[in-house]
Parts: sequence; C-alpha cells; structure tokens
Amino acid sequence: MSEGRESKAKQQMPRAKTPNFATVAIAAAAASPEPVVAGRAAAPVVALPQPLRRRAQGTAEDMFTTYCGTMAAIGESQRVFASGAKALALEMTGMAHANLTAAGDSAAAMIGARSFADAVEIQLGFARRSLDSLLAGSARLSDIGARLASDASRPIVAAGTRSGHND
Repeated sequence: MSEGRESKAKQQMPRAKTPNFATVAIAAAAASPEPVVAGRAAAPVVALPQPLRRRAQGTAEDMFTTYCGTMAAIGESQRVFASGAKALALEMTGMAHANLTAAGDSAAAMIGARSFADAVEIQLGFARRSLDSLLAGSARLSDIGARLASDASRPIVAAGTRSGHND
C-alpha cells in the first residue's frame, strides 16, 4: 500500500520541464539585442520608404473618406456609363430604322421596275446606300463608344488622383 501512496504523491508533485529548442531560442532572442531566427541571426530590418510609411499610418477617418470618395466615383461612373449606353442604343435604333425604311423603299421601287436592268440598278443603289449608312453609323457608334469610355473612366481616375493612389 505504501507503494501506491508514493506513486500518487509523485503524480501530484510538479515536474521541472526540460527546455526544448523553441524555449532556448526564445530565451536567446530575448537576451540578445540582435534578432535571432532558428539559431542564427536574422536579416536586418529594412525601413519602409516614406510614402508607404505615411499610408500605413492613415487613420480610420482617412480610410472611410477614401472609401466614400471611391464609392461616389463608381456611382458617377455608372451614371455616365448608363447615359452612354442609352446614346448607343438610340443610335443603333436609328440606324435600324433608317435601314428598314431604305429596304422598304427599295422593295417598292423593285415592284415598279419595268425591266431586269431597272431591278439590278435599284438593287445596286440600295446596296450602295446601305453600305454608306453602315460606314457612317459605325463611325458614329465608334465616337460614342470612345466618348463613353473616356467619360466613364474620368470619375474613377479623378478619385484615385485625389486620394493619392495614382500608381
């Protein structure tokens, strides 16, 4: 029985921990002025450039102001894009209407053709007018698209310039 009591007493007594590698490394790092990583000296700490340090020290208010400005710029960009898309849709609708009107006029002229030569002339005239209107319409659509891209990106670029993030 005495043996059982001794083993219980040994179990209740706190045991001294043997130091492992991590404990030794932490103690060495705390005692040393030089940083220690896994038993060897770490690379020297490089100071951040001034612009990066300034950005890292921004306050929550600065971040919130930048966020609000960015969201306003995105909203303005979406508004401009919607109006540009409307202009594109109106231009394409106008082109389709003009093409359908020209096709109807050509069909009516074909009915009144007296000879095969007249029919070929009417058809060639329709093809020429259709090609001319297609080229003019595509030039107008290209202008509208380029203006749309420029105007829609302007608020976002301006917001990036104001916040100082124009990298």
